[in-house]
Amino acid sequence: MGISYKDVYSPDGQGLNLFDRVNIGTVTVTCPAAATSAAATVTVTWGEPLMTPYFVKASPIEDAVYYFTARTTLGCMMTVTSRLATNTLAGGQVEVLFIS
Repeated sequence: MGISYKDVYSPDGQGLNLFDRVNIGTVTVTCPAAATSAAATVTVTWGEPLMTPYFVKASPIEDAVYYFTARTTLGCMMTVTSRLATNTLAGGQVEVLFIS
């Protein structure tokens, strides 16, 4: 179970969908290597179900494009493709930030 904090700051003009709880955290996933012009796909799983909608962002480990599909309350699929068609993906650890 996560840690509950007392205060959440929201700048003027901004609003939260739910005022009783905000989930923020990171998950580390291992991205596989991929050949030239190929994409690598990895499943990202949360420790607890998240409220939807949620924001998700990956910290890049190489010159690649990251996007997320198949979002559910339990996780999502992260697809990584090389930014340049002539590059390969080395793979490695990726930090995934989620805010819900």
